[in-house]
Amino acid sequence: MRFSADGNYLASGGIDGKVYLWSVNKGTFISRFSSHPDYVAFLQFSPDSSYLLSCGYESSMICTNVHTKTKAKKYKQHKSRVTAMTFLSNFIVITGSREGEIVVLNYLSGEVIARFMSPHG
Repeated sequence: MRFSADGNYLASGGIDGKVYLWSVNKGTFISRFSSHPDYVAFLQFSPDSSYLLSCGYESSMICTNVHTKTKAKKYKQHKSRVTAMTFLSNFIVITGSREGEIVVLNYLSGEVIARFMSPHG
C-alpha cells in the first residue's frame, strides 16, 4: 500500500496481481489495473504523483499513468524479483533485485542509465 506524494491517491496491490487506485479526498475507488501474473510486491508513486510503478514477484515493473489510468510501459530489467525500489527524480527510478543487481532506469523512456552488481550477489 502506498500514498501519493500529493496525498490525493492511495494504491494497493494484492496476491491477485492487480493494483487498485483510490481517491483519498473522496474516499472512493477509482480504478483497478490488471498488472502482474503473481502478487504485487512493491508500489511507488512518482514524486509528482503522475505515475504509479508496481513491481511483481515475477520481476517485472509496470508504469501506469495515474491521470489517464493507462499502462505506460512494462519493464523486466532484472533476472530475479525486485526487492527494493525508490525514485531519484520524477523520471529516474532505482531498483534492486534478489540477485544483488541495482538498476538505474528512466522509467518513461525505458533507458537503463546504469547497472551495478553487488560483490556479494
